[in-house]
Amino acid sequence: MARSGLNTSGNDLTADLPKPKVTKESLQRSLEFFRFVRPYRTKFSIGMVLLVLSSISTMTFPWVAGKLVDAANGKPYML
Repeated sequence: MARSGLNTSGNDLTADLPKPKVTKESLQRSLEFFRFVRPYRTKFSIGMVLLVLSSISTMTFPWVAGKLVDAANGKPYML
């Protein structure tokens, strides 16, 4: 049974779409977002910092686990 949402190569259907061009209208739309966020910039900034820290801590566990497995197999320690 074929899965919906995939083309024959197994890639996403969005991979075949052309990349959107940066236009004056798209830049104005981005500025609208930042104007909306302006009153909440402190909370937005804190949220972004916490998002980055969360991502780093989430990626650290597999890295440490890999180093432990390498050490158990006798491979040299490398960063």
